[in-house]
Amino acid sequence: MICELIYLEPSLIDYFIANCALGNGSITVRDKSNKVSISNGRFMLYKDGGYVFNRVPREQAQKIIRRMIDKHKRFEYDGFYYHSPEMNVWTKQEI
Repeated sequence: MICELIYLEPSLIDYFIANCALGNGSITVRDKSNKVSISNGRFMLYKDGGYVFNRVPREQAQKIIRRMIDKHKRFEYDGFYYHSPEMNVWTKQEI
């Protein structure tokens, strides 16, 4: 498993989120059995392992994902797992 430290500006993370909200890729934040995801422009929320469908505007979905990343300090994007930020330096691992 490849693991490296990379510098990610908060604006770059916002770009990742916006890119997925526009339909290009997937970003996911997990916490135990809960998961929030934007995949190809579609917002998905899973609570206790079950799918909960929420129709939310794109901007609100982006804000929810950003708050979850800020809270849990980890996310999955483009086949990589990012976690443990310290001064905008994140650990990037291949999934």
